Amino acid sequence: MNSVAGHILGSFTLQSWSVKYNASLSDLVDKQTAAIVAHVVSNCVDNTSGAIEALMAQKPLKSKFLTRDPGTIQPWADLLKSNSILQLPGGLAGFVAQGGADQIVLPAVTARFVRLSCSAGSRIKFVQMPGADHARSADASAAAAVAWIKGRFAGEIAPTSCR
Repeated sequence: MNSVAGHILGSFTLQSWSVKYNASLSDLVDKQTAAIVAHVVSNCVDNTSGAIEALMAQKPLKSKFLTRDPGTIQPWADLLKSNSILQLPGGLAGFVAQGGADQIVLPAVTARFVRLSCSAGSRIKFVQMPGADHARSADASAAAAVAWIKGRFAGEIAPTSCR
């Protein structure tokens, strides 16, 4: 979480899980950092002005703003595990797009997900976009995603990149 995107996404995750699962933020951050996290998440990042506000709000966060590793503290460790998906179960079809320059969802993480899903028997169409970052991946893969979805509605067998 030592990037601007990590600060913002981490803040939203911490705050929402704290509320939804009644998990104490004080296990992971000090009072000053909790106030900064609250300020970050008070901004809606689905429009330009909100994204700019969140960008400004996250600036005081230190590169490592957590006081402890959430993977070692309950209930946070269980929350991380239960809110993570390592693979699709066998028999499902999926479309996965990944930008090669993505620093938010790292290409190695996505490749592992695809590999494990394929091994489990899922049919995964994996579209890789060298040079695309996280923000550009959706636009770069949109036509392929629409074609894939159209095929599902037409009753066609899902194409797969699995070997």
